[in-house]
Amino acid sequence: MEGIDYQNKSGPSEKEEATFSTLKSIYLNKHTLQNNLNMVSTDYLFRLIKSLNKNEKRYIKLLLTAQKGNKTYALLFNALDNQQTHEEILVENKLRAHYTSKQLAVAKNRLYNTILKNLTTYHAGHTIESGVREAINQIEVLYCKNLLKPCLKIIQKEKKICYTSQKYSILLHLLEWERNIRYFNEDDFPGLRRCTEEIKTVLFKITETDKYKELFIDFWTFSNKKGKLSGTDAKKELHSLFNNPLLDLLRN
Repeated sequence: MEGIDYQNKSGPSEKEEATFSTLKSIYLNKHTLQNNLNMVSTDYLFRLIKSLNKNEKRYIKLLLTAQKGNKTYALLFNALDNQQTHEEILVENKLRAHYTSKQLAVAKNRLYNTILKNLTTYHAGHTIESGVREAINQIEVLYCKNLLKPCLKIIQKEKKICYTSQKYSILLHLLEWERNIRYFNEDDFPGLRRCTEEIKTVLFKITETDKYKELFIDFWTFSNKKGKLSGTDAKKELHSLFNNPLLDLLRN
């Protein structure tokens, strides 16, 4: 591509104008594509709404109708919920008085995120992982308030839960918080050292667990090769799988 002549006082040439127009088009298309990627598919929103059980649906509807100002999210929710199969044209026609096509796309995206956010709140503490994540949020708040001792108290409590249930991945997040907190306590160098060693131990456990998961995937992959391997090849591969040293540890 020839460079643009910036010394030309008579204005850009036709070729320069065409080059600029092409670059502008590429730029706009790139940002349009990115915006489209950030938007949630209506089908995803429809399937999310249809996946809600009775209690979840009632909870979400109450929140949407209780919102101050714009009540049209509740209308969009009901329009999709009342469909047995997703019909985009019917939704657009029903809400035409409230949304333009562009506004409707934005509303779908916001409704999808609103539902996910409130479902997270609704199910908080229902599983071990969600309970620990909620505790980590509390730790973050206390940490920002420089209330470090209450942070450590929560961490010790949640660590016991993680060790008992073998939830090592989320345990690692707790330990990282503990290390950060102990780092700022100049009198707790031994505690900082113990925490660092504990992190190494947990990382080792995570690595070992991943090895067993990989072995399971190997077995699963082999089971899906039935009829695709010769008898000799199948026997060799199966023999190799069963002689994995990880299985020796289980047998012992």
